[in-house]
Amino acid sequence: MMHRAVRRLSSAAQGQFRVKTEGSLRRVVIDHPARRNALTLDMYRQLPRIAADANGGRVALLEGVGEHFSAGSDISEFATLRADSYQAEEWDVVEVKAAEALRDLDIPLVALVRGNCYGSALNLMLMADVRVAADDATFCVPPAKLGLGYPRHLLEPLVDTVGRSAASELILTARVIGADEAKQLGLVHRVVAANDAAAAAEAAAAEIASLAPLVQRAAKAMMRGRRGKDGRFMADARYQECFDSRDYQEGLRAFAEGRDPVFNGR
Repeated sequence: MMHRAVRRLSSAAQGQFRVKTEGSLRRVVIDHPARRNALTLDMYRQLPRIAADANGGRVALLEGVGEHFSAGSDISEFATLRADSYQAEEWDVVEVKAAEALRDLDIPLVALVRGNCYGSALNLMLMADVRVAADDATFCVPPAKLGLGYPRHLLEPLVDTVGRSAASELILTARVIGADEAKQLGLVHRVVAANDAAAAAEAAAAEIASLAPLVQRAAKAMMRGRRGKDGRFMADARYQECFDSRDYQEGLRAFAEGRDPVFNGR
């Protein structure tokens, strides 16, 4: 028992992702509070498995333990694990797979941002479909302060979200912005008082979970533009699936009867 306890303590101290099941909600937790939830290389390696576990719910909520979402990649590892261009390429492969695991979730993903959301953590946040920020949250794209290159896999989601002009200013100045400006730029959808942020994100997740999951999955597939094995767009297949579903019949009946529908994802 002592050895197991030591291993659990060591894992938490080094940082980890966790997934918690709460009914239809899957809570994906960034757990490295000793370093403001900085993301280690091992944590990036964990995320595809964690995302696969979360995909069994109706909606997922991404958040950090404690006061911060995440300070970004753990810079203390760079001297040994990202010391040159060869190691940087290896790191990037792992980090890309981690971000894609969140992006490619079939279920909707809500992000709850408190405190710092910097660098690669900002990219993980951008993988979420709905982003809720506390009014004391701060955002930054800091590579220009560190002298490290900003990889394409981080640049493209940022440009897609805020546009080239705003992305350029954020990257070239490396300045810290607040939640209100982040909302104006489109980095987050909602800004709420810090004490209410968790409740607001959970309410958004609950609202999403009450709606038709097949429609949500089809919409996500359309936005991703992924193709199925048969060569057709996966989005088209999922769009057609909606019309052949029991949920579609339930929605029509509920509308006719003047009641809220109960969807089951079938």
